[in-house]
Order: sequence, then C-alpha cells, then structure tokens
Amino acid sequence: MMRGCLDTFCNLSGQQISFPKSCIFCSSNTNVRITKDISKVCGSPLTKDLGKYLGVPLIHGRVRNRTYGALVEKVQSRLAAWKSDNLSVAGRVTLIKAVTSALPVYTMQSVKLPSELCLKLDKLNRNFLWGHTENKKATHLIKWDMVCSPKSRGGLGIKKMKGMNQALLAKVGWWILQHDNGIWCHLLNHKYLNNRSLTDPELIKGVVCSSTWRGVAFGAKLLTKGLRWRIGDGCQVLFWLDNWVPEIGFLREHATVIPSADTLTQTVSHFLCNGNWNIAQLAAVLPWNIVHRVVSIHAGGSYSGPDRCIWGWAKDGEFSVKTAHEGQLEVESLTLWPWKFVWKLKIPPRIQHFLWVLLHGKILTNEQRCIRGMGLDASCPRCLSGIENIEHLLRGYRDSKAVWEDISKGITSSPTFLGNMDDWLTSNLHNNKLVIGNVPSFLHFASVLWYIWKWRCSKTFDDDFCLPQTPHLIINRVCKDWMEANCAGNPRIARAISVAWDPPSEGYVKLNVDGGCAGGLGAITAGGVLRDHWKNWLGGFVVRKGVGSAIEAEFWGLFEGLGMAWRKGFRKIVVETDSMSVLQLIDKESTNNHPLFSILQSCKSLISKDWICSVKHVFREGNMVADGLAKMGHGLDMGVHFFEEPPPAITDIFLNDVKGLSSVRVSCC
Repeated sequence: MMRGCLDTFCNLSGQQISFPKSCIFCSSNTNVRITKDISKVCGSPLTKDLGKYLGVPLIHGRVRNRTYGALVEKVQSRLAAWKSDNLSVAGRVTLIKAVTSALPVYTMQSVKLPSELCLKLDKLNRNFLWGHTENKKATHLIKWDMVCSPKSRGGLGIKKMKGMNQALLAKVGWWILQHDNGIWCHLLNHKYLNNRSLTDPELIKGVVCSSTWRGVAFGAKLLTKGLRWRIGDGCQVLFWLDNWVPEIGFLREHATVIPSADTLTQTVSHFLCNGNWNIAQLAAVLPWNIVHRVVSIHAGGSYSGPDRCIWGWAKDGEFSVKTAHEGQLEVESLTLWPWKFVWKLKIPPRIQHFLWVLLHGKILTNEQRCIRGMGLDASCPRCLSGIENIEHLLRGYRDSKAVWEDISKGITSSPTFLGNMDDWLTSNLHNNKLVIGNVPSFLHFASVLWYIWKWRCSKTFDDDFCLPQTPHLIINRVCKDWMEANCAGNPRIARAISVAWDPPSEGYVKLNVDGGCAGGLGAITAGGVLRDHWKNWLGGFVVRKGVGSAIEAEFWGLFEGLGMAWRKGFRKIVVETDSMSVLQLIDKESTNNHPLFSILQSCKSLISKDWICSVKHVFREGNMVADGLAKMGHGLDMGVHFFEEPPPAITDIFLNDVKGLSSVRVSCC
C-alpha cells in the first residue's frame, strides 16, 4: 500500500523518488521478517535512525536529553571561543542575546525540549553572564528570574529557554486557532482535534500522539492563558464564564449577586439592545467600577461582526512570541525606578549595566558581602568606621568625597547632594544640563559613580594603587570621547511653528474630533465640532463612556462625529483628528483581531458611505475646540450630549478659531 501511494504521488506530480537512496524505519514492535519484506518491496534499505531534516532530529522514539544534546554542545563551543574575562557585563549580555539564546530557537519552534536540557542551557548562559567557569567561581549578583525579566521591569531581557520554547510552540497553536491554510495545520487538526478546542485542558490526556503534537499541547497551555474574547455581536461569549473584559478577567469573580445556574449560560448579547448596553441591568449584578469598564466597549453594532478569540497580551490582539514570553513571567516589577528611562540614557553600555546593578542595590560592598555570607566585617576598610553600604561608598567615605570635590572643577553645573540616596540618584540622572562642552550632566554623573567604584576595587585588591590626583581630567576626557564617538552628526534642532485651525473649502464642512482619558486607563471622554468654510458652528457633541484607554476615546469621538455629520445631511466632509494611531488603524487592511475591531469597523463603514469623506491628521494646536469639548465630558453624565450652539466652556477657544489666532508649537527637525 505504501509503495502504491508513492507511485500514485509520482504519477500525479511528475516527480520521481530514488528508492535506493531512501531509507525505511520500522518500529521495534514490527516483526523482523515483515521489515525485510517491506524493504524488498520498496527497494530501500532499513535504518534505525532517520537522522535530521532541515537541521532538526526526526523523532522515532522517546525524546531524551541526548536527542538534542547537539544544541548544548553547539552553545558550549561558542562559549569556549569567547574569553569572558575580557568582556564587560554589557558585552556578555549582547553575546547571550545574539548568539547563545538564539541558537536553540530554530529547533524550539517545532519541538518541546526536555526541561533538564533547558535548565542546562540556562545555566550555561547564567554562568557566562557573571564570568563563572569551572576554574573560577563568580558571584551571581542578581537572581536569574530578575535577569530574565523584561528591561521595563528591571531585568536584562534575556530569555529563559523553557519559557521561550513554550512561547514559540504557542505560536504554532495560534496558527491552528486562526485556521491556517497549510497542509500541516489541516493534518494536525483532523488527526488530533476532531472538533475539540485547542484550549481543552485535557488535550493530550489518554491520546497516543507524536512528540510534535505534545509540543503543540505544551504551547497551548500558555496560549490559553493569553487568549480572551473580543466582543462583536455578543451571541457566542458567555457573560459570566468567559474572559472578555480587558484588564478585568472573568466577571463571575466580580459579581455583586451570585449568578444562578440558569444565568451562567447567558451570553453577552443578553445585556445589549440595538448596539447599546443596558446599564440598569449591568448595575444590578456588577459593581459600578466594572460597569464603567464594560460600557466603554463598543459591541452589538451593525458592523461589529461575530465574537472572536484574540491575543489578550498584545495591544493589537495579534499573537507575538515576545508578548507570550513576557506574559508568562511572574517576576515582581520593581516600581521604584523607571527602568525604561534608565535604558534610554545615552551613556556607555558598561556604565549602564553598572547602574542596573547599582539601582537593584546589589553592588558588592562589604555590607552585601556579609549578607551573602562572604565575609564577617561590614565596616569600611578605608574609613575604619561605619558600614560600607552603597550610600557610604558613593558619597560618604573620604575618597569619594575627594572625587566629588575635584570633579566640580571646570564644569558649569555640579551634582546636587540633596535628599536620600534614591532621590539623589534620580535627580542627577534626570539632569540634562551641559556641564562641559557637549557633555550632559547625567553622563558625567554616571561616569563619576562608575569610576568611584572602579577605583575602590583597585585600592582594595591592589596595595600599590593610588587615587589619581586629578580625577576630573580623566572623567572629563572619557565623557568627551564618548560624546564625540557616539553622538556625532547633526543634532535635531527645535523650532517654533504657528498652528491654527484652517476652515474647509467652500461646499465642504469640517469635523474636528478628539478624545481624552484620565490616566493610562481612566474615565474616557470625546468631543467634536462641525463647521463650514465661513467658520460657522454647525453642531457639536460630547460623549462620556465609562473607563477605557486613550485610543478608545479617540474612536468614540470619530464614531459619534461621523454619525452626527451623516444625520445632519452633510455629504462633503473633511475629518481632522490629532491621533496618528487612529489614522493608521483606519488605513490598515486587516484588523480582525484588534480589540477595537467593532468600533473601528463601524467607523470604516461610516467613512465608506455614499458621500465624500476624508480623514486627516492635524496638530493638537489646530484641534483645540474638539479638545475643549472632550475635557468638558468629565463633568457630564454618561452618554452623548449634542450642542447646537457653542457651550460657554469653550466659547473663547471657538472665537479664537473664528479670529484665525494661532498657537505656537515647538517642533524638532
């Protein structure tokens, strides 16, 4: 039968198979005589190992550590070629990210590596990062979980192998969930799913399956955690039992009235009426803070489409390995420091990574040595009094004081020494003033910190070392050299431009819309105004829609504004918004997985009606009336409010536009 299938394939495709060059693998359970007969009929020799295909071992037995042992050997060979003693922490991090963490990725895209193998790969990376070898032990200053957390949360962004493996396999599951047209997808779907959901927690329980499907099931566990529903018509999603409200999760956990067995099966559409939420019905079963989040969701409209599963850990609803990997990390974020700011500082990478360790409070002072059991005396060996902690090291003992006093020579602005240690570091790292030439204060300050630590170590371990007589000359030269080498080129020059509202062409009306949000996720409002080429007020509105994001507010403004213009009978319209994100989403062709698909598609349908309608970007200074209307919404009741005349709160702004007054905007070019 097998030979017949291959012959049929050759006849239909026109391709030929070289059977003498092919191999046949048979299970160990197959009778020896039968295997020989198969080999004879096919004309291909038998083999006990099919080898590799495209660099990945073809599995025909239990997956063991030795199955993928070549990955470990490959990483070890790369590490052996590098001399970690000659590399800074910054250099080691770069090599780990670019090479040793990247080498296993190709294999991990399709198979689940054994956990022990992943831990061994992590250990190799961890030891290389801190300079730990078989012949030399090194202190691991910061725990590996923190090192592997994103940079925005205090880590270095190095990937854990097991977590990365699961994130890559979750992507395979995402393709299956999105009904990929590949033959492989159809094969796995029909062979293993059989109308079951990929999110079934017992996906492989009691199922005899391949290592490939076990890998998909492993990734599906992570995929299930990150999936949530995007509401369209609300007919498919269970109101209480499904995850569909962003940032809230399952509503059953927030119910003010325990749902009965009958109400548990209610869908979201039960709380919708003609595209509007039944607020009274929601308030009867949910607390008001949850109600405010729900009512900001556009759903049940004519163009909302069906409900759809999207990737909840991404802003655009599209799966990515990065968001999947970061979403599974359970490292407590250190909110004390704005880590994104620290990594954006334009300073040498060596000093930047020193700051990273410093801000974590893990510089290996005598106090830290005692905490780690590496010493018994926490006092400062130079002052012979007091504990050598970070504050004492950087601005307390006599050598550091001498350095700070010396570096004030020849610079225009000396570092401040006010406040506690955290305030001192924060204020000086945020100081952008130029202190000498084109050297900013934050670069100069960070360099001083690094040299104080460097000279402290030299003095501790080298009896012949003496503190330089003129530290400021060394530090100033290093800072200038860094600026010349890395910040050369034409700097962006700030210039002031005048921006005013421009009336539309004759025969057209202009709709200006804007949205506002109180904080990252707060009360959202939007406003808009219609005017003609004579600058006359043709209508305005303010909408308040519970709690949401800024982009939601912008879309509510666009949706209500387009609806108002259509109902008023205008058929030539120019729309202006100061949100580039709105314009980009309007122009984007495929947005099926976007969390705002319902209102986005509704806006697109309004734009494509039988009228002349264009949407353009405008600076905020040319959109001040709409901005003022949006701000008014915070003092109004929930819902949409229309104004046939300019409301008193924005009359002055409206008159400024009538007079053609402009505002100054600082723009970099």
